[in-house]
Amino acid sequence: STLTLHDLSCTVSHHEKQDKTLTHQNLRRAADILAQHGVLRLKNAADLALLDACSLLVDTHLDAYFTKLHERGVDPLTQPFAFREVCHRAPRRYDLQLGDVAHAPLPPEYTAALGDAVWQPLLSRCLGRDMRHSFDGVVVAEPGAASQKPHMDGGHLFHATHGFSLDLPVHMVNVFLPLVDLPLEMGPTEFWPQSHLAHNVMQIEDMESIALEAQRGDAIIFDYRTFHRGLPNLSSDRRRPVMYQTYSRAWCLDSHNFPDSVSLLEPDADNVGEAGAAGAGAVESYNP
Repeated sequence: STLTLHDLSCTVSHHEKQDKTLTHQNLRRAADILAQHGVLRLKNAADLALLDACSLLVDTHLDAYFTKLHERGVDPLTQPFAFREVCHRAPRRYDLQLGDVAHAPLPPEYTAALGDAVWQPLLSRCLGRDMRHSFDGVVVAEPGAASQKPHMDGGHLFHATHGFSLDLPVHMVNVFLPLVDLPLEMGPTEFWPQSHLAHNVMQIEDMESIALEAQRGDAIIFDYRTFHRGLPNLSSDRRRPVMYQTYSRAWCLDSHNFPDSVSLLEPDADNVGEAGAAGAGAVESYNP
């Protein structure tokens, strides 16, 4: 049967949000959805005041980066680029780091609030209490941004020796936090539920997808192996920013989403014409 948004969703109550933890029943349902479908929408999970503050920070970042790019003779709307702080992913789509390398990193009180959010017990249950918080960032689709190609943010473990024969538990997730409401017009993320399972990888073209419309305050948590893509931003004048946090098991690290050495903020750095792939195109390195 066709999946609905309800099938992929859990609603966070006012008391759960205050207590910063899900009830046992909600936690079990959320974990089951993530394990079975590879994507979960937690409704009413994030603090709206915190999201508003992050949104202002993102606008400041992007405007500053655009100014720097223009100073280098790069038109960010038409030319590809990749720097340590910000990467072009597709025309009018950008990926900005919000961690230590950023123009102005997330303030400690913001990261502390996100690290104590209601979804954290779910992440610990899925990834272990010693899970790694890899980085914070934001993906932005400007008005007129087209659809991405379907992609995974990272591949399957042991693929080189076992192909797609092992359906293994989750080892890395993204937490998407929309900073604006995401109706279809704004280009929400389209997901292919159950595409994170290794035995489904070669059947992606025959699988059903769902556009995960969301509201500001929702959290979308998905397995790094789940196929997804950003849909077109059809609005005429509204930027679509989605903040994200990446978490993994303690021995796993994604280290290839941004160039390590080339900084947009260093005046002597060369321009970079090698942009990121249509999606993040992540390649993981594993450090037992």
